[in-house]
Amino acid sequence: MTEVLHPAVTLREFDPADGDEAAAVVTAAVLGARPREVMPPDDAPDPDDWTLARERAYARFLRSRRAIETSFLVVEGTAVVGVAWLRHDPAGAETGGWLARSARGRGLGTLVLGLLAARAGGAGALPLRGLRAPGSSR
Repeated sequence: MTEVLHPAVTLREFDPADGDEAAAVVTAAVLGARPREVMPPDDAPDPDDWTLARERAYARFLRSRRAIETSFLVVEGTAVVGVAWLRHDPAGAETGGWLARSARGRGLGTLVLGLLAARAGGAGALPLRGLRAPGSSR
């Protein structure tokens, strides 16, 4: 299902097992975010550098989340500019995600959060809790 958030921005369900979609997400992350903004930290020496091993680890991380949450591509025009997710639990729902640097500061995060809140409420999963990675500035 695709829903219009802004004239050129959509939120679309993301299947991490789809190789093309996963590749688009990894590319968006490499070009527009730091590894620590999109995935759990690892033991590599520089947490801000993308390496081939980190790209592969991120793709594995995306696939591992499929069983516990519903993920969405944040698409601006035809470009993937981020990922958002929603996880239901007995106490409500949790949400999180990331946007590429090019998509930040323009209200897209607020739009995405509003749509995720509506989905959570529609499924009877309130309250909605947002998760923030340790060290995140937002």
